[in-house]
Amino acid sequence: MNAVKEFKGSYVKLFSNALHNGFHTTIWKYLRSLEDKTKIHLSDELLTEYGNNIAAETELNRETRAHVNTAALNEADAKRDKAMSYLFNVIEAAKEAVVPDIQAGGMALSVVILPYKGIQQLAYKEESAAIDGCLQDIRKPENSPYVLSLNLGAALSAADEANQEYKDLEQERRDDKRAKKLEPAKVVRPRTDANFKRICDLIYASQLLCTVPEDLTVIEGIIDHINSIIEEYRTSYNQSQGQKDAHEDKPAEGEEPTEGEEPTEGEKPTGGEEQGPDDRPVVQ
Repeated sequence: MNAVKEFKGSYVKLFSNALHNGFHTTIWKYLRSLEDKTKIHLSDELLTEYGNNIAAETELNRETRAHVNTAALNEADAKRDKAMSYLFNVIEAAKEAVVPDIQAGGMALSVVILPYKGIQQLAYKEESAAIDGCLQDIRKPENSPYVLSLNLGAALSAADEANQEYKDLEQERRDDKRAKKLEPAKVVRPRTDANFKRICDLIYASQLLCTVPEDLTVIEGIIDHINSIIEEYRTSYNQSQGQKDAHEDKPAEGEEPTEGEEPTEGEKPTGGEEQGPDDRPVVQ
């Protein structure tokens, strides 16, 4: 009696969203290409459900990767960070001025901005509120003479406009997500994984119950092929982890994470791996 073939562990729950989607898409395309699916008891209904869940993942990845606001949000955030840094630097420099009025303004306003130092490092939504608070405090009537002596009008306006631009883009992004009503990856991914496990269970059971040698050879070939896909994607995952570990101690300046779930509100938006759009499942 031939040894029973088993499926390799896939690590699929650890994959990034893009790698996860690519793995399942490759499996789905292979299963769809099989001429006779009855030997492995794979129904059209299960294959269609699997394809629909993969398509939902693909759409989520496309939104995360190509959303028009993602790049714009990052740009607006960098712009307001720069504006606030400039404002803080001008005030701090004024403390060392030789002109008495300017020095007095720098001393007074440095006390006002002290609680807001480092707000550029806050999470996005927290930073928005902190910038609003800082600008409001600087613009209080009692600080008007200092704002005038340091000529901060244009700097305050620039910071205000950059912060408002970010908030507008953030709101647009939330509205767009609500309009599309896309389920989050943490909901869709388990469904796709469950479909894949069900398919593997059916194929494995078909192997155990098969009494026709020719059919058994076909089933074993299918298991071998799926295992080769698993091995390919496990290798890709291990390589990505090795690269991540190599750069973990010293990330590049301005670097953002590129893997994981979609950003939740208030978090820095992340990018994603590029993914081929050809021959993807389409939501039915």
